[in-house]
Amino acid sequence: MKFSKFVLTGLLLWGFMLYGADYRGGESIYINTGDSVTTDLFVSARYVELNAPVADDIYAACQEIVVNDEVGDDLLAFCQAVTVKGHVQDMVLGFAQKITIDNTVEGDVLAFGSEVHLTPNAHIKGSLLVGCGTLTIDGGKIEGGISGGSGQAYLNGAVNGKVSLNAGNIRFGDNYNAAGGTSITLHEPLKEEIKNSPADLEISVEPQKHFFQSGFFFWAFAAALVTGLFMITFFKDFSREISLFARTYALKNSGIGSLLLFMIPVIIIILLVLIITIPISLMFTAVYLFLLYISTIVSGLALGCYIMDKFRKNGRPSKLFLSLFIGLIIIFLIVETPYIGWIFSFAALVLGMGSFVMYFYNKLPGKEQNA
Repeated sequence: MKFSKFVLTGLLLWGFMLYGADYRGGESIYINTGDSVTTDLFVSARYVELNAPVADDIYAACQEIVVNDEVGDDLLAFCQAVTVKGHVQDMVLGFAQKITIDNTVEGDVLAFGSEVHLTPNAHIKGSLLVGCGTLTIDGGKIEGGISGGSGQAYLNGAVNGKVSLNAGNIRFGDNYNAAGGTSITLHEPLKEEIKNSPADLEISVEPQKHFFQSGFFFWAFAAALVTGLFMITFFKDFSREISLFARTYALKNSGIGSLLLFMIPVIIIILLVLIITIPISLMFTAVYLFLLYISTIVSGLALGCYIMDKFRKNGRPSKLFLSLFIGLIIIFLIVETPYIGWIFSFAALVLGMGSFVMYFYNKLPGKEQNA
C-alpha cells in the first residue's frame, strides 16, 4: 500500500496549497474598489468583474470574467470569455472561447480558444503562445516572440522576438514589425500575394499532420511511458497487482469507470455553486485530472501484460517494462484510427479509471480482496 500513501500525500499537499485562499461563488461576482483581495482568489460564477486589486493568483472557472484592476501574480482562467483590462504582474493562462488582452502583462500569455485578440493597449513583456481559430493582434507590443498555431491570423504590432506560426491564412497590418524575423507555416500554397508582408518573411507549406505525425504525439507518449516506468520502479508490486486486477474484472471495472467519468464532473459543478464547498470541488478536480492521466497508463500496462502472457510459454510473469511499452504504443496508435479510434480511447480510459479506483476501494478495511 505504499502507492496509496503516495497518492494521499499528494492530495494533502494540494489541500495545504488551497488553505487561506479567498473563495467566491454565485451567479454574479463583483469585487469593487475597497474590497481588494490580499491572497489567492478562487472564483466560480456565471459573470465575474474585478474592479479592485488581487494580491496573488486568480483561478477562475466561469462563463465570463472581466479583470479591470491589477493582478499581483498569475491569472488562470477557464471561461467562455476572458477580458484583461488590468495590469497582470506575471503570466496569463486562458482557456476560453474568446480571450482579449487590453493592458500590460509582465509575463507570458498562453491563450487557447476560438478567438484571441490583442488590442492597441496590449503590452506583453514575455512571449505569446497561442492555439486558436482566429488570432488578431491589432497593435500593441510584445517583448518576446509569438509561437503556436491559428486558423486565421492578423498581425499588426511590434514584436521584439521571433514570430513562428502555423496558420491556415495570414494577413499583416501596416504597422507590423518583428525584430526577430517572421516564419509562417501554411497548410496550403498561397493563392494570392500577401499584402504588407515583411521583407524577411519566410513561408513554408506543410500539409496538416495527423496527431501521430506530430511532435506532441511523441512527447505525450514519452511522458506516459516515463510516468509508467516511475510507477513500476517504485511500486512494482502495485503495478503487477493492478494489471492483473484490471484484466480479471475488466467489464466490472469499465462499468465503474464509465460512471466515474461522467459523475465526477457533475459533482464538481455542484460543489462549485456553493461557496463553502469550493475547496472540496478543487480537490475533486485535482483527483479527477489525476485519474484521467493515470487511466491510460494502467490500461496500457494491463494490455501489454495480457499480450505478453499470451506469447510466453514458460509460465513466468511478463516483464512489466516491456509490457508497458507495448501496451502504450498500441493504445496511442489505435486511438488515431479514423472513425473507431475514439471508441478505443474511451474503453482504455474507463477501464483504467475503474480499475484504479476499485483496486484501492477493495483495499479498504473490511472489504473483500478481489485482487
